[in-house]
Amino acid sequence: MYRDKMELHYGFPIPPETGLLVGIVGVILIYFGVFTKRGLHIGDNNFLICLNCQTPVRSDDVTDLMCPQCQGILEKLDGFYDRHPELKEKNKKGF
Repeated sequence: MYRDKMELHYGFPIPPETGLLVGIVGVILIYFGVFTKRGLHIGDNNFLICLNCQTPVRSDDVTDLMCPQCQGILEKLDGFYDRHPELKEKNKKGF
């Protein structure tokens, strides 16, 4: 069953230290996933919103400040409904 302290897994020899290595890499990935703020969040300045169709768009996805769907003007998402309270009320009535 075992050959030279290597376990055969689907025909490939796997050393026993592989489990330890995979565990260490997993802990490192979990640490960086939980304790760093490199992810994208809706409230970040990385998002824009269209004035016409109110579609959110990542700022990395557009080169100019035009909506890719309706060619409307894009603004920063952060504080959008504070600047345009009439659109907030319009959305509440639509649902």
